[in-house]
Amino acid sequence: MAEQLHPGQLVTVNAYPRKRPTVKVVEDRGDVVLICKSEEYDAAVAENRAPIAVGFHREDVLEIVTKKDASSEVPIERRSSMAGD
Repeated sequence: MAEQLHPGQLVTVNAYPRKRPTVKVVEDRGDVVLICKSEEYDAAVAENRAPIAVGFHREDVLEIVTKKDASSEVPIERRSSMAGD
């Protein structure tokens, strides 16, 4: 994904085999994107602190998620069938 990502943006990542969780961007550092769960991001904003985040390689960020597509985690089989493949 070559597009610049912004804090709070929902993205789907390639986390581990057969799971593609939807998480929030904390910071885009170029080759590395800092991410965290939506709950952690929202709590950090409410508490006026930095979210506890992990770094993901940019190539593991699969897509930007729109509100209508948002889900916490969708197995690959279901996501493929939703896309009409």
